Amino acid sequence: MREIKFRGYSVKELIGSQWVCDGYGVAKVDYTDGTKSFHLLTPYGDYHVEEDSIGQYTGLKDMTGREIFEGDI
Repeated sequence: MREIKFRGYSVKELIGSQWVCDGYGVAKVDYTDGTKSFHLLTPYGDYHVEEDSIGQYTGLKDMTGREIFEGDI
């Protein structure tokens, strides 16, 4: 059984990398003015991330041992 993980690119500037990994869920917030935002839920809090950057872990790793997420080239 594969591990359920998500990652996304943070809208807000972070120290180090803008990529937020180890998320366990994604929340979509619809506002009354018609806009929406996506939040990656992690053990460290929730992060506002770009919609197109959200990917789920496939359970596979590349030749160097890095995890492969949906949408990776």
